[in-house]
Amino acid sequence: ISDDIVAKKVEEQILDKYGNIPKPILGLINVARLKAKCQKIGIDRISVTKNKTNIYVNSSNANLVDLINKNIGDWTEYKKDSWVIISQNGQNRQIKDIWDNVFAFLDSLIVKSS
Repeated sequence: ISDDIVAKKVEEQILDKYGNIPKPILGLINVARLKAKCQKIGIDRISVTKNKTNIYVNSSNANLVDLINKNIGDWTEYKKDSWVIISQNGQNRQIKDIWDNVFAFLDSLIVKSS
C-alpha cells in the first residue's frame, strides 16, 4: 500500500469480496499506510500503542526536525541519543482516534514538506 487511495481501494475490494473487514485486517492496512507516510517524509521509526505514540527522527535530519518543531501542536519533543522523539499520550482514547490523530499529524507534515 503506497498511499491512502490505494488503501481505500484495498478496503473496498475486501468489502466486496468478503463483507465486513475484521479489525486485525484494518490494523494491517493502517500499518501499511503508516509505513508509506513515514517513508515519504523521512521518519525513521514510529510506535503506536493505546497509551502512547512515539515518532523517532534522526537528529541529523535537520529539515524534518525543523518542520516538526514548527507544527508540533499538542505533541511533546525530547531528545535521546541521536534521536529526536515526538511523543503524544493516548490514554483514555480509542485506538481509532489515536490512528486518526497520527495520520492527521503525518499528513500535515507531508503537505508542508512538499
